[in-house]
Amino acid sequence: MAVLRRPIGAALSRVVVLALIADVSVQAAQRISDPLGWGGWGRGDRAEIQRELEEKPGKHVVMVRYVDHHSVHDEWVYNGADLDGAKVLWARDLGPEQDAKLFAYYSDRTVWLVEPGGDSVSLMPFRPGPVGDYDPDY
Repeated sequence: MAVLRRPIGAALSRVVVLALIADVSVQAAQRISDPLGWGGWGRGDRAEIQRELEEKPGKHVVMVRYVDHHSVHDEWVYNGADLDGAKVLWARDLGPEQDAKLFAYYSDRTVWLVEPGGDSVSLMPFRPGPVGDYDPDY
């Protein structure tokens, strides 16, 4: 019985490299770029808001209200391990009942609102409002 000895691994690795080159070339031709990494469309805005709040006196909570069509790959709500000691906390707007629990626990903090997903993202004082259809357990 004859055994076929073909360099399948070498051919497959060449195909993968060529596919990567083709993908990058198409994105470059369409002027698509993401300097913050895949799924990081809003990270620059988030980092700017984080820096702005770090410079303000006191501690802060930033409520993030996602739009209905928000991409799950563009996450804004993440924090370090020391929640109580953090100068800035990020939380999802889950509606008045759930938000009230958070506000009661962090009553010494200024509460802000951010609504990522639009053309421009800005920090504004928190006002209760409608919660999008974004499922936080997705």
